Amino acid sequence: MLIQTTFSVVEESDRWGAFCERLHPFKLTMTFGKDRQPVAHYERPFRCFVANCKCCCFQEIDVFDGISLRSLGSVRESCWICMPQFRIYDAEHKELYHITTPHCYCKKATIRSKRFLTIVLCRLRNSS
Repeated sequence: MLIQTTFSVVEESDRWGAFCERLHPFKLTMTFGKDRQPVAHYERPFRCFVANCKCCCFQEIDVFDGISLRSLGSVRESCWICMPQFRIYDAEHKELYHITTPHCYCKKATIRSKRFLTIVLCRLRNSS
């Protein structure tokens, strides 16, 4: 007998989704398993494209616990000139990570945090 555990994501958006595919505001709800237990909830406001030298309308998405809807953190685009930059924040808006693309676009993005690998591995171990 094969047991499959799956995640599902449902998007809530308005009519902007059909016209402004990459800009439109949306809410995502991630559920787990057959009984669709809520795992996480994501909210993204209407924002401009990822672009350099912007002074406003930076890309952002907020992450919430699926059951209590308590804030878990967010990802925000930073002002940049040559390389796109994003920052990951915790629920108290404290910066955890700074993500940049490489100088050469054929390489992978880098995450600037000394603790990143340790934190990811600990969270993976604790969640299983």
